[in-house]
Amino acid sequence: VSHWWGELIVDFLRCLSEHTFLRGLADNVCFWVCAYANRQHSLVGEVGSNILESTSFYKAMKKAKGVLLVLDEAATALERIWCAFEEFQAVTMSGAYRKHDQKDEEECEDTTMLLDIVVSHDGDPVVLTEGHVDHDDIDHKVTLSKASREERFPMSIIQRGLTLKLANAKASKPEDKALILRWMEAKDIGMDEANHRLRAIFAIASWRKCVMEKNVAEMKLHEILANDEKRTILKFDFSYLFQFEDCDAWYFAQGIPKSLQILEVSFEWCTQLGDAGLRAIADALARTEVRVFLLNLRSCNKLSGQAIAGLVERLPHTLRHLELQLNDKIDDTCVREIAKHVKEKADLIRLDLNFEGCGAISGSVMLGLVDAAVAPPQRKLQMLGLNISRCQNIKTRHLTKIAQALPQTLSELKLHCGRCEIRAEGFLALADKLTTLRLAKLDIRATPDLHWEALEGVKAYKKAWGNASGAAEKCTSKRLTLQVARHHGDEEEAQRHSDMSRHEGVCGPGSPDSTGRASCSTKPTLSYSASSASHSGDSPGRGSSWADLDPLSVSSDASVMGKDRPSAKMWRGSERFSGGGTHVMPEELSSSSSSSLAALSMSGTRISNLQRDVDRLKQENARLSEQAALAAQSLLLDARWSDALDSSRAFPDSTW
Repeated sequence: VSHWWGELIVDFLRCLSEHTFLRGLADNVCFWVCAYANRQHSLVGEVGSNILESTSFYKAMKKAKGVLLVLDEAATALERIWCAFEEFQAVTMSGAYRKHDQKDEEECEDTTMLLDIVVSHDGDPVVLTEGHVDHDDIDHKVTLSKASREERFPMSIIQRGLTLKLANAKASKPEDKALILRWMEAKDIGMDEANHRLRAIFAIASWRKCVMEKNVAEMKLHEILANDEKRTILKFDFSYLFQFEDCDAWYFAQGIPKSLQILEVSFEWCTQLGDAGLRAIADALARTEVRVFLLNLRSCNKLSGQAIAGLVERLPHTLRHLELQLNDKIDDTCVREIAKHVKEKADLIRLDLNFEGCGAISGSVMLGLVDAAVAPPQRKLQMLGLNISRCQNIKTRHLTKIAQALPQTLSELKLHCGRCEIRAEGFLALADKLTTLRLAKLDIRATPDLHWEALEGVKAYKKAWGNASGAAEKCTSKRLTLQVARHHGDEEEAQRHSDMSRHEGVCGPGSPDSTGRASCSTKPTLSYSASSASHSGDSPGRGSSWADLDPLSVSSDASVMGKDRPSAKMWRGSERFSGGGTHVMPEELSSSSSSSLAALSMSGTRISNLQRDVDRLKQENARLSEQAALAAQSLLLDARWSDALDSSRAFPDSTW
C-alpha cells in the first residue's frame, strides 16, 4: 500500500475494504503497509542502507502482486517521494507495456505488477483498477461497467494526476529524495517515461467523463495518451455516449500510441459517430502494428458500409485476431469488401464477425466471406465466429456449404443462427466438424422447423460427440455449448443454462436407463443450454406448445422429493410455493403422470436455482456485516490513536 500517513484511519480502512471487495480477494489477504510493517523506532535497520534494492519497500514490492495507491481529497501521496518510488516501480512492471508476441504467458503474468488507485471521496471509496475485475462482469459488458464505476473518481484529483511530475515529490529527509531520483534516472524507462505512464492512467480513466463534458481538448487527453509511447494494450468503452461525435473520434485517434498491439474499443449506440470519425481511427491504426483488434459498432447507424470496409482495409498486416460487431445496415457490398480485405491479412488466425439482424446479407455472400477467411494456403485459421442471427436470407444449403468449407486447422467455432430458416440437415453437416474442435458454441434458439422431438438435431449431436466408446476416441473437443429453443414468433425467449463443465461426469445423449435416470459418462465435458419460448399462461391442458427436448437434455435434480427425477418436457408456467419452499405445485397440473413428472422436474430445478440465490445473498449479508463491524472498530481505533497523539505531546520522552 502506497499512502500518506496523514489520512484518517477510517478512510484508509474503507479504501482497503472496497479494493478487497472489487478485486475479489480472500479474507486472509495481506497488505504490506510501511507504517505498520517497519519498526518506526529504528528505521535505519528496517529500511536498510543507501541501496534501494535492499530496503524493505523494494523487497515487499518484489513479493507483492501489485501496488494500491491510497489518496486523500488533496492527493497528498502524489507529492511524497517514497510514494513516487512505489509508483515508479509499479509502472515499470505494468502488463500494459508487455509485448504481445511473448511466448511464455505464465512467466509474463508472474513478472507484471498491477497499479490500482483509490480515494475516499466524501466517505465513499472510488477505485481505479488496472484492467477489469470480476465485479465488472455485469450483463457481459465488462469494459462499460468498469468505465461507469470509475466515472465517480474526483476530477480535481484527475487534473493533478494529468500534470504529475515525480521529480517534484517531497521528502522528510533531502538525502532520501536525492537517492530515489538517482535510482529512477538509472533505470531503463527513466523518470520522464514513468511520468507519461502515470499521466496516461488518469487520462484513460477520465476520457469518458470528458467526452460527456466536451473538454477532451481542454484537458489534452489525446496528447497525454500519445506521449505514452511504449503502451501496447489499450481498452476503451464509449458505449451509450449519444453525444460521441466525429471530433471525439478524431481526438481518440490522435491519442493511439504507435506501439499499440492490442486495442479493444466499443462505440455501441454512439449514434452520432460518422464516416469521418471512423476514417480517422483507421488512419491511426494504419500507423501501428496492432495484432489484436476488437471493435463494437452495434447501433452506429450513421456509419456506412463503405467506411467500415475501409477500416478493415487499413488494418496492418500484423493483425492476428479481428473481432467486429457491426450495425444492422450492412449489405452484400460491404460484406464483399470485408471478405476481400480479410483475405489479404495473411497472419490472421482468429476471426469473429457479428452480423446479427443484417437481413440484407445473402447466403452466397456470407459463404464467400468464409471462403476468403480460409483461402490463403499459408493461413492456419484457428478460431471462427459468425453471428448470423435474424439473417433471413441464409438458408440450410448455405450452412451446409459453410460447414464443408471449414478448415482442418480450426479448433474453435462459434455459430449463432437463431431465427434463421435452417433445418436439421444444415446442423447435420456440422457434426463431422465438431469432432475435431476444442471449443464449440452453437446458438440455434428460435430456429423455425428445427424439431428436436423428431431427433434430427439430436442425431447431429450424437454423431458429433460420440455416444459410443469408439467415436469418443476421435473426439478431441473439451467443451460444447448448445443453446436451443423452439420458435414461437416474437415471444420472449426464456433461457435455462446448465454448465456441466465443472463436473468430471456429464450427461450425454441417449435414452434413460432402467431406473429412469439420465445415463452419464466421462466423455468430454458438455455445457448445454436449453430454452423454451411459450406463453407464461400456457399449460398442457389448454393446448400449449411444448419445447420437446432430448430426454437427457435436462439433468435430473434431487431437490423436490429427495429422489432423482427423470427429465422430460419443459414447461414455463406460474408457480406458487408452500411449506417453506419445499414443494412446488403448478397452477393447472395435468392429471397425466408424465405431465406431473415434467412439471415437478422443472420445479425442482427452479428450487435448486433459488436456493443458490439465497446462499449468495446470505454470503453478501455476512460480508456487509463484517464491513460494518470493521467500520465500528476503526472508529474506536481512530479515537485511541488520537488519544495516543495527545499523550505523546504531553510527554515527549515517553515511549507510547
